[in-house]
Amino acid sequence: MKSGHPVKSGHFVIGLLFLGLLAVPVLAGEPPARDDEKSSPQDTAAKQQLARQKLQELEEKMNRLATLLAKTEPENAVLLRRAYQQAKEDFILKDMDAILKFLETEKLDEAVQKQKDVEESLQKLLLLLLDKEDDLEDLIKKIKRLESYQKELERLIKEETAEKKDSDDASSTTDKLKDIAEAKKALDDLIQRQEKQVASTEALGGAVAPKTAEAFESLRASQEDIREATEELAFKVDEVLGKGGDGEPTESKTGEALGQSAESMAKAEGSLSEQEQESALSKEQKALDQLKEAKKALAAEEKEARKLLSLPDFEELEETQDSTKGDTDALAKKMEEEGGEQGTPGQGSVQKAGGSMGKASGNLSKKSPKKASRNQQEALDQLQQAKDEVEDALEQARRELQEEVLALLEERFRHMLAQQKEISRKTIAMDTALGGNAPDRAQKQAISELSKGETDLADQSDEALELLVEEGSTVVFPEVVKGMKQDLFNVAGLLASTRTDELTQAIQKEIEETLEELIEAVRKKQEHAGNCEGGGCCSGDAPLLPASAEVKMIRSLQIRVNKRTTAFDLDRDPKVEDALPKIKKEQVDRIAKKQESVENLTRTMAEKLNREE
Repeated sequence: MKSGHPVKSGHFVIGLLFLGLLAVPVLAGEPPARDDEKSSPQDTAAKQQLARQKLQELEEKMNRLATLLAKTEPENAVLLRRAYQQAKEDFILKDMDAILKFLETEKLDEAVQKQKDVEESLQKLLLLLLDKEDDLEDLIKKIKRLESYQKELERLIKEETAEKKDSDDASSTTDKLKDIAEAKKALDDLIQRQEKQVASTEALGGAVAPKTAEAFESLRASQEDIREATEELAFKVDEVLGKGGDGEPTESKTGEALGQSAESMAKAEGSLSEQEQESALSKEQKALDQLKEAKKALAAEEKEARKLLSLPDFEELEETQDSTKGDTDALAKKMEEEGGEQGTPGQGSVQKAGGSMGKASGNLSKKSPKKASRNQQEALDQLQQAKDEVEDALEQARRELQEEVLALLEERFRHMLAQQKEISRKTIAMDTALGGNAPDRAQKQAISELSKGETDLADQSDEALELLVEEGSTVVFPEVVKGMKQDLFNVAGLLASTRTDELTQAIQKEIEETLEELIEAVRKKQEHAGNCEGGGCCSGDAPLLPASAEVKMIRSLQIRVNKRTTAFDLDRDPKVEDALPKIKKEQVDRIAKKQESVENLTRTMAEKLNREE
């Protein structure tokens, strides 16, 4: 384990436990004795019996230590409980019992072989206890890493989106000023062409120029060309300078003057078609004057536009883009370092995004915002791709965590149920033995042990509660476990006062029913996950337990409250209703609190379902 890991101190404790176990060697581990020192089978059996006792003590210590570590060192608690389960599954104690029988009957070969099996099982148990990487802890760390990548990618996407907007705005500004400059040039060209048109029409009135139909048609055609160019320029100017409230271009003052000029040109074309030289000349001159008015209007509108348009600070835009690129490169490096040999999902896309940002920065330095915007869009696409990959991996990790949590919950609840049933059985047996009489000293001690057992179960429920709270997606189950914990302390208190009667047994039965319902809900969720081949039902974002299971649990809670209320009502003496014994008053208060808890849970669950609609 890495230095500073919280499991380190737990491993030290585990090591001490194993040193105690291995202090008495089993037969298979002893060196051959000299002929004059050979032990009898009885001596060897005694040693084997001692080793068996030590292993049994170790199992008990592991279980108690896991309970104690549940709050301060949950990682160690998980390891110890896994080791405890492993010891049970490997039947180490049963194997030792078999060895004793072989030794007692002097079947030494069989004893030696069985001891080898025990030694292998002990070694496996030791490796499990000293496991340096806890799967659940690694999974939680992985989820936290992926969540940090997701958060950072969201931030980078937000920044790059803003920077692309700045580039687009800069491109729009430079394009607009460029368009105005081009419009000015085009308008000057139109004025020159219209001046030539006026001069040519005026020349038709001279003595030399022939007033032929061909001459009028040529002038009409040239006026038509100028008019079409004027109309086209009017449209472009309105696109650049128009200020429609809905974003659509409207007619600018320049566009309005150009339109009027085009109308005068169209009338001049009509006069030229009729070969009316003086009329045509008058209209052409009017069109020229209107073009010059358009030039003045364009100059005024250009001045106004420059006031409204702030020229982009390309150096600042470049610096901002460089900063985002630096953060992106840093994220790519972090993903590479933390990903190890397998790499991190989205890492390649983040690296590509950094490259695209570098190109955008280069184009901003060249004052080419349009090209920079294209590069920034590429970076955004690559960052989004990385985010998608991270979120897919995160969903998978969360799904795996849910599977681990479900498995641990089932293991914990089943273990608690087995213990509770044993305590309940002993409680009933003790109550039968007492027959309504006061317990003697030995019986008081036995009942006290039962009370301690219930208190131990209450402490064990904290482990399940921590898993549920840490997972965070289920509303009802944590409260159910809290309620069960209160019932365990309640029944522990009743036993501590040497009460083994129907009230104590009824609460113990409720605890068993609660555990059975919790196990059933977890088991159904596991089956559902096992049958799911993909889609929303398998999503890691799905709650640990479905809403239907939580609603069913609330219903069961209400039923148990009703049962306890009815039982209490039948048990009470109406004649002394105002003078209930202290212990019965306490039970009434507990029933009231349980009813309040059910109401709060119902309200909370309803709010949750409304939010999900």
